Amino acid sequence: MKLWTTLALGTLLFAYGSPVTADAGDPARAVASRTATLLEASYVYPSRAREAGTVLRNNGAAGRYDGLAGDDLAMHITGDIRDVLHDKHVNVSYSAEVNPPERHGVATLTPEQRAANVRRARQSGYGLGRVAHLPGNVGYIDVRGFPAAGDELNEVFDGAANAVAFS
Repeated sequence: MKLWTTLALGTLLFAYGSPVTADAGDPARAVASRTATLLEASYVYPSRAREAGTVLRNNGAAGRYDGLAGDDLAMHITGDIRDVLHDKHVNVSYSAEVNPPERHGVATLTPEQRAANVRRARQSGYGLGRVAHLPGNVGYIDVRGFPAAGDELNEVFDGAANAVAFS
C-alpha cells in the first residue's frame, strides 16, 4: 500500500518524500506514523505539524485506523490532519502505483534537450505572469508554472522575489 502526503497550494501539487509503504505486520498504523513524520518534516507551521503528528500516532496506537486501507485510510488520516490544522490544502491520497510516476531527472537529459527546455521556458516567460507591488505593501507574483530551465529558472524566480521584496 502506498500513500503520498501532499500539500496543494493553489493549483500546485507537491509530493513530500517517497511513497509511504505499509509493512505487512501493521499497515494502517505504519502509514499513519510515516505520514506524521512527513508532515512534521514538511509543514509550514512546525508546532501545528507536531500536534497533528501526535494525533496521527495516538490514533494509530489506539487502533482507530485498524482495518482501513486504500482510499478509506487516506480519507481518515486526511480528516484527522485537517481537524488539527484546519488547512484544506493538506491531503493524503492513495495510489496503487507510485504517484506521481517516476520521471527521468534533468540530469539524464541530453544537452540538446536541456537547451530546448530553456528555450521553451524563455518563450513562456518562465511561467511568470505579473510581478508587482500592490497597494497595502503587498508583493505579488503570479506563478503559472515551473518550467524545466535549471539554474536559469532559479535566477529568474529569485529576481522576481527580490523585485517585490520590501526593506
